[in-house]
Amino acid sequence: MVDADADIVYARALECFGWTAIARGNNERAVAMFGKALDTLDRGRHHDRFLEANCIRALAHLSVERMDRETWRIVEARRSRIDWSASGLAVSHFWTAYCAAAYALDVEGQPLAAAREARHAEHIAPSPAYRVQALCKRASIARYAGEPMSQRDHVEAANEIFVDMKSNDFAQDENLVPLILAEELSFLDSVPAARRALSVYYELTRSSRMLATSHFPTTFGYQRLVEGAVSEAAGDEYIATQRYREAFTIYSKVGYARRATMAALRIFRTTGDRKLITYAAEATAHLGHESRMRREVVSATSQNVRLTAVQREVLLLICQGKSNPEIARLRKRSLHTIRNLVARLFEIFDVSSREELAVQSVRRGLYTPG
Repeated sequence: MVDADADIVYARALECFGWTAIARGNNERAVAMFGKALDTLDRGRHHDRFLEANCIRALAHLSVERMDRETWRIVEARRSRIDWSASGLAVSHFWTAYCAAAYALDVEGQPLAAAREARHAEHIAPSPAYRVQALCKRASIARYAGEPMSQRDHVEAANEIFVDMKSNDFAQDENLVPLILAEELSFLDSVPAARRALSVYYELTRSSRMLATSHFPTTFGYQRLVEGAVSEAAGDEYIATQRYREAFTIYSKVGYARRATMAALRIFRTTGDRKLITYAAEATAHLGHESRMRREVVSATSQNVRLTAVQREVLLLICQGKSNPEIARLRKRSLHTIRNLVARLFEIFDVSSREELAVQSVRRGLYTPG
């Protein structure tokens, strides 16, 4: 009923359509509505910075989950020129930085840029709950970079803040924080702590009908993904696989390709389901080789490639920092042979440097530092 010439009122109507589309799982329409809201705002006689920040936040989230580079370019251009110090923008500022960290790692494959964004998110976190969330993102990045001590340090710092919080300390937008922490705790095999975080989430959803239904179905998909991770850490692969399949079904249906790919990879690693790894390969085919998600898929599909004894020995020496001439001397092989072996390892692991090869070896349990 709002006239298209109604300036920021019409822009707000379009934003409302965007949030409704997200709640219904129609994310393609959501992207279009938020984009139209921003275009309307640009053409209007008045400006609404709060509306702009909300649209940027929403588009940042959708860019990450859809692994959508085109939409991210819109986010990147606008986030750099908005005055985030204005009143009422703290939550949108935090979420945009948090999504930027996920985008830098999962889509662009830039762990250092991701670490900087996550550190910035922690710095501007408007509440203790959001600081927990930012620390979990920093832990996730450290885990990918093969830095277990940093990973554990960030998770333990997050958990220390979390255990001192009460249920009424969580605002509506913070209801996912216990799930985020539970997932990171599961990666450290801290099952009791992860289950405690899950119980807090269950309490939050029981105490508020709004929290129980907000952002459905994607929130329920993430709940299932985290429950699967905790079950897997506890050694219950059957339950874990069931939860992962539920998460995959939800995420693939609404077009959240990043989360669907995560679920598909976890199912593949426990069941060897080729259909799901095919989905993951297709969902990440448009990404560069540096992308974390692309690398995860390539790593999973190459897990069945068996290394020879010689390849394993050379891999171990590379991880220990040995140069090609040093390996040739230790292995009593020609430098030409060692170069060929190293090149073959690069192909198997889909990497372009010795540092990347070492990180992949740590992540896949082929080498333990120290």
